[in-house]
Formats: sequence, C-alpha cells, structure tokens
Amino acid sequence: VNNFTIGNAGEPIPVNQLLADENYFYASTVQGLKKAARNSTNLSDFRNWNAVQGTSSLPPGATGPLAKLQNRLLVGKKDTIYALEGDRAQIYYVGSLPLQSMTTTPATTVVTESGNGKGRIVVLSEKGSIVSILQQPELLTSPVYCLYDEGSYWIADRKSGLQRFIANSFSGYVPQSPLQNGSGKLVFQQNTLWSLPFAAAADWKAMKRSSFLEKFNEESWSSYTSRQWPALDSLPDLITLCADPKTGVVWGGSFG
Repeated sequence: VNNFTIGNAGEPIPVNQLLADENYFYASTVQGLKKAARNSTNLSDFRNWNAVQGTSSLPPGATGPLAKLQNRLLVGKKDTIYALEGDRAQIYYVGSLPLQSMTTTPATTVVTESGNGKGRIVVLSEKGSIVSILQQPELLTSPVYCLYDEGSYWIADRKSGLQRFIANSFSGYVPQSPLQNGSGKLVFQQNTLWSLPFAAAADWKAMKRSSFLEKFNEESWSSYTSRQWPALDSLPDLITLCADPKTGVVWGGSFG
C-alpha cells in the first residue's frame, strides 16, 4: 500500500476522487485539481503533483467529481461541470443542485445531483445537452451515485437505498443487512436487537447527522429512516437507546 501526501506544501489534504487514464493520475482535492504522470518515479513527492488550475481556464478552488468522456476530462465544481481537453477548460453543464457524482457511457454522462432534500439523475449528451432527467420526489431525495448498465440505471440514495430505474419505473432493492455498519449504541430487548449507526463525536459537538435505527429480529434486519418515521428529521445525532423492561418500549436520545 502506498500513501501520497499531495498538499501544496506537502501536507495531507482531503481528496474527493482519484481518476487515472493512460498518461496521468488526476486527484480532485480541496485545493483543486492536481495531476501526476503515471510513469513518475516518485509519486510520494508532492512536487510531482501539479495543480491544473492556472495552466488552463479551470477556475481555482476545490473540485468534486471526476469522469472521462472520450478524450475529455470532466471536472465537477459545486453545480458546474467543466470539460478539460489539453490545457483548455470549457463549461460542459450547469445543474440546478450540487453535484454528487458522475459516470459515463461511450456517448453520455450520467450526473447525480442532490441537495436540500431534493435529488435527480441527469443524462447528458457528448456536448452537454440534457437527454433525459430521472426524478421521483418520494424516492430520490438524497441520491449520491448512479450507474448505467444494460438499459438500467442503478441509483444509490442515502435514504431510500438502492433503486433501479428501467422502462420508466423505479424498483427498490434492499439487501438483507443493516443500512450501515454501526458504531453506536446497542440495546437487546424482548428477543430484538436495536442499534444506532453513530456514536457521539470525540469532542461532543453536534454533527447534525440524519438519524435512523436498525432492528434485528427473527433472523431479519429492518431499518427505520425519516421515510418511515418523519419525526426523525427533527432528531439529528441520535446517539443513545434505552429499553423499558416492562413495556418493551425503546427510548432514544438525540444530541443534535
């Protein structure tokens, strides 16, 4: 395993995505887009990772999702996608919500957008024009990723889970497992295990994380989010549980 620190001064920085083509590694970071030659003999030297901004018309600042469409590199920044070809960047698409991810087929780009409880999947042509939009307000509230495969769009949504769109309809797929690997409180009551996905932050500061619960009973997992219990939206950072041994009622405590 190799570890590269590529900050402007050799410091560790958050990397939002890494992408490679035949010639370069591209790193989308909080300091902007950086690239390094694949045949570099020392990728651990931050000086071999060159900032793309300044050498092209790509605006400075943090970058988000990356994708390759034919011979162009697509770079996301907030709600805008730039197409970078050589040292020149042009606006490819401007969305209506923050960009979450991009994937491509040989001739299209599949863009996932979400924010403020809304989400959609936008399919773009080679030139960046909208081919189609997939929306379903009750299902796609927080989509983060979409992949096209043999006529189907597979969509990962933070709240509704895995969705498949085909023939103008959505279908949900829920694996028999928890929604997330939990690190929070566990309570066992009346042959039922209840768990929380989060614990309190180390500094005990509110994180404003959306709350949900997991239940394991009779060899089966069930998950409860704000879709089933809308009141959970007003209880961020649910971090503790307590069961009443007489009634079997489970109580939760919110830190947010």
